[in-house]
Amino acid sequence: MKKNMAQPDAATTSSGLRIKRTDSYFHPPTAVGGAPKSKFPFLAKVDAQVERIRAALVSKDTVEATTAARLDVFAEDGYWLDPVGGDKNVGTEGLKKFFESLPPITGAVALETFYSMDPNKFIGKNQGELFGGKHIQVNVIETNDDGQFISMESYWNPTIAFEQKRPAFCDKVDAYAQEFAAALAQGTGSKDLLNMFTPDGVWNDPVGGGNYVGTDALKARIAKLPKIEKVEVKEVFYSADANRFLVKYEITFPGKAPFTVLDIVVTEDASVVYYAKDEAIEAKTFQGWEAAKVLQSNGDGTYDVLFDKGTKGSNWRPSNLRKAE
Repeated sequence: MKKNMAQPDAATTSSGLRIKRTDSYFHPPTAVGGAPKSKFPFLAKVDAQVERIRAALVSKDTVEATTAARLDVFAEDGYWLDPVGGDKNVGTEGLKKFFESLPPITGAVALETFYSMDPNKFIGKNQGELFGGKHIQVNVIETNDDGQFISMESYWNPTIAFEQKRPAFCDKVDAYAQEFAAALAQGTGSKDLLNMFTPDGVWNDPVGGGNYVGTDALKARIAKLPKIEKVEVKEVFYSADANRFLVKYEITFPGKAPFTVLDIVVTEDASVVYYAKDEAIEAKTFQGWEAAKVLQSNGDGTYDVLFDKGTKGSNWRPSNLRKAE
């Protein structure tokens, strides 16, 4: 017999966050296999691109010269999202207007580069000098085959950078990073790791190597993880969006030297409930809770349902659905 009870919570994680998508940046042949970088010529090209954007970011003698140097890096339809969670500046005119609004950047240092298996996707960690201080910015970059920037998305948080205040969401992000590290360290078949993903979650591991979408694919990927000796959180980079951030891990396999992975992470609140196609549910109507099943999930987070009495409902909000018992 079905009970009229409140909609149950989904399984939660200790951090309160679940993974919608994570993209892991590292280059396995060199990072794990120990191959020399010289065997992969594109890595030197990536280094040159990181230096290219570093040099372009530093202000020149005039605003016009500065803007021209920065525009030279981007494709005509390229964009710069700065910071992530802020405004996207798109195309030559949008970028020009943005560059002209920036304060002088008196210096910049390239601190670290994170490669992937895709020659056109990489990450550069920079330290820029502006407003009399030094600020860390991590740029996620994609280029076209001509080497022009299609996109650059910059991870930094204005409140931290300019007000020296730590937003409340940072504690939750830090907890997520430690939770993921502990789950990954379990290695082969880690159930805790699988449970951190949403049912339609994505793990691109490594970027340019493997893309695993949905519970079944993620389960198969996690089943093939090797034995892992240790996973340590080394750095967390926040953005202006509480659910988008970067985590740098140091991973050690037994008998191997540790290597570094930088994850781009997109999360959501772990209390969100998901329903599968054909799952038996109850939907709230003017007559109360009525038996139904899920026909499909929609891109906006709503569901289409078929009631046991034969009628259909479209775009049903999750708040008006609950699991049947």
